[in-house]
Order: sequence, then structure tokens, then C-alpha cells
Amino acid sequence: MFKRISEIKLTPDQIKETFVDYLNSLSTNYGEFPTVLQIAAPVLISDPLAWLKNQRFKEKNYWYDKKADLEIAGIGVAHMINGELISDYSTVIQDIQKYSSFTCNKCRYFGGFSFYKNVLINDEWRSFGAYRFVLPLFEITKDGETVLFKCNLIHPDREVIGKLIQTLEKVSFKESSLISEIPAIINIISRPEKTEWQKLINSALYHIHSADYEKIVLARKTEVEMESQPDVFTVLSVLRNTNHHTVSFLFQPEENTAFIGTTPELLYRREGRNLFSEAVAGTRPRGKNKVDDDKLANELLTSEKELREHKYVARSLQTNLSHLCEQVEPTKEVSVLKLSQLQHLYLPFIGLLRPDTTDGDILEAMHPTPAVGGYPEKSVLPILQETEPFNRGWYAAPVGWTAVDSATFAVAIRSALIIKNRFFLYSGAGIVDGSSPDKEWEELDNKIYHYKKVLKFDSKSLEKHQQLLGLLAH
Repeated sequence: MFKRISEIKLTPDQIKETFVDYLNSLSTNYGEFPTVLQIAAPVLISDPLAWLKNQRFKEKNYWYDKKADLEIAGIGVAHMINGELISDYSTVIQDIQKYSSFTCNKCRYFGGFSFYKNVLINDEWRSFGAYRFVLPLFEITKDGETVLFKCNLIHPDREVIGKLIQTLEKVSFKESSLISEIPAIINIISRPEKTEWQKLINSALYHIHSADYEKIVLARKTEVEMESQPDVFTVLSVLRNTNHHTVSFLFQPEENTAFIGTTPELLYRREGRNLFSEAVAGTRPRGKNKVDDDKLANELLTSEKELREHKYVARSLQTNLSHLCEQVEPTKEVSVLKLSQLQHLYLPFIGLLRPDTTDGDILEAMHPTPAVGGYPEKSVLPILQETEPFNRGWYAAPVGWTAVDSATFAVAIRSALIIKNRFFLYSGAGIVDGSSPDKEWEELDNKIYHYKKVLKFDSKSLEKHQQLLGLLAH
């Protein structure tokens, strides 16, 4: 059940007083069905991320979808669905939606999955589990020009209501500054390092030439150790403000641990039975000027290798959508998606879902995409597990939110795991016939460019640290 308890923007004191009065007036006779109650009121908040930083809660979630003009910051836990192993996505989605389908079809659960099903997560990702979805206790939702403060209750009996009223006192309606100093870097390590990367590329090309696969996406993890813990909200703010046409996210399950990113790759957006998705693949840097930029874009549009890589993604997407939808089609021709530092080949799709198709069905069909796994999509996964010298965790996996009447999931690339004073930066490159180890290594660096810039290190400092550790052959 959704209830907007005011039509005018309230001051912080008015919000707390109005919410407490309404909560105390609630009947608690909701019957036997699982009940989700959401109450909301307009509020004066200009930047939900700045509000989120100022909250004294361990659990924090943030989602900013510029294209959908939707920004949400959540704190605390009204309800959580999590687990240590994914058997199938449909079971997870059913567990989430059984709580909200009867009473609150717009209540959003935020979270994500690990990249692999039926694979236990490692210690770095312990706090996230194989999947973790949270209905925030409180949230700020900025939908277009409308800004609402909301609170969510599960089974709102007198005890639940009493605890929520007490917790409401902890909520601040002030916004913190999103500017802070970035600590100095102590160490940088890449896994794999460059010489090992060359071996991995050669192994991938062997499989491709043997006709086992047409494309294999290999990833790298760059660990950046800093003198002290950086402010993740400052980092995400810089990334968000400099990366247009992306989805920004933050999932903080506990203090000192967060997964953040600004991804250009939408897995899908669902509004009722309408489904939207995008094929994004192939990469070039942005030019130093318009002439240079146009030249690089033209290279991308005419490169046989890049077009072939994008074709795998578009073909896979159309095939998977045709199994889910009564009708599906691209909305325009292949074009170039220009981000602040990179540009990609881009093709959007729209479809009408078959009746009774769930988010679980969509996730089963669409993850992993050839852009982050390879082609054929499912059969390449054992090769990635055997080849990559680290556990992907939530990197390149579906992250987002789901509600009964809508959902949005993005692919968690351009992402970083932060644990205390360590940043783990992830990037991947699609290996196809004709790939060069040096060029693909350069692409990995390009894909973490924004992190390198905000954390104040570059490729030379990365190479220097590797040489000091004896990781590069001379």
C-alpha cells in the first residue's frame, strides 16, 4: 500500500511530526497476507547523494538513471532477501515480489547478483553474498521534478511501528559536501599483470581459432591501496558528474565496504510489459578535438573487428528478446554512443513481453551478455572461471532494482569494490579473431580512466609499482 501523506514540501521537523502522527494512527489489522506499507511526503532535498552521505546508517543504496530521470538514495533495511548461492534468478525474484505484489506494487528492492550462478562467493565479496536485495527503511526518491521522502514497513504491527518511529529520529535532512581530499596511493597491483595477460590472450585466441568460441571477454582486477579510506561518495559524485549516458550505483551493505560504478550498459528496463534494452560493444577513446573525435568514431563504425564484436551482442540480444517477447525490434540503426572518455557501438531494442514473463525469466535469458562474457554466452563461462586469476564477484553482473510493475537492471561494469583503504577496479576486453594483447591492455586502462583520474594515478605509476614488485619482465 502506498500513501502520500502530504501534498506540500515539508520542513524536517514537519516531516518527522507528520510521519509520527500518521504511523501512530495506523490500524495494524492487515490479515494473513505479507504486507508492505510505503508512506511518502514531498521534501526539500536537491542532491540525494549528498543527503545519503550525511546519514548515520550502515546500510546505504544509491541509484541514478539519467535517461529515466530517476534518482534514489536509501538507508537502513525494512526487508532483505539474500543468499550465498544462486540456483536460479526466478526463485530470488519470486521471494522478493511475494512481499509486495498484494499491497505495494511500486516498492523497489535494490541490489544485485554475483556474476556466476552456483559458485560460492569469495571473502572479498562476503558482505554482498551471491545475491542481496534490500527494501530501504527510508529513501529519497527524485523522479523528474518530484522529490519524496519515503519510509517502508513490512508487517506494520505496533512493535515495528514503534521501532521505526525511534529510528526516524536518526534521519538527517541536511546534505553533506561531496568534496574531500583523496588519500595518497601506497601500492598498485594488477591481476593479471601484463606478461600474464599476453598469455591469457593467446590462450583465448587458441580457443577462438579452434572454433570453440567466437568471442571471449577477459577481465582484469587492479588493486589500489591508499594511505587511508577515501570518501566513496566523493568518488561516486565525480564519476556521476563526468559520465553522461550512464547509470550510477552504490551498494553499501556495511560500513567501510561498498560497490560503486557508472555503467553505460543497460541490461533492461521494464515498464509493465514494455521492455527496453541496448546492445553496446566495441570501443574507441574520445578524440582531443572534434576532427579527431569524428575520425575515431568513423574508425569504430567501419572496423571489421569492432562491428563483428558488436554483432555478437546485438544478435544474442535479439534472439533472447524474441524468446521473451511477442514482438521485438531495434529502434534505429547502429550508431556511436559517446561517453566522456570512450565511445561505443550502440543499438537500442524495444519489445512487448509475453504475458506472465517475470524479471527472473528476463535475467535467466539475458545474463551474461556477450559484451561481458563472450559468445556463445553460456558455454564460455567455464573458460572464464578457469582463466581469470580472480573471482568476479558482482563485477559485470546484473545490479539494479525490481518492483511488481517495473524494474531496471544494468550490467555492473566501470565498477569498483571498496574495502576500507583498498579500491578494486575491474575492466574487461572482448577477445575476437584479430585481437592484439597490447591494444586490449590499453583498452583495459581506458575503461578505468575515470577512477585513475579521481584517485590520481596513471599508467606510468601503475607500471612503476609493478616493476618495483618484480611483476614485469624486462
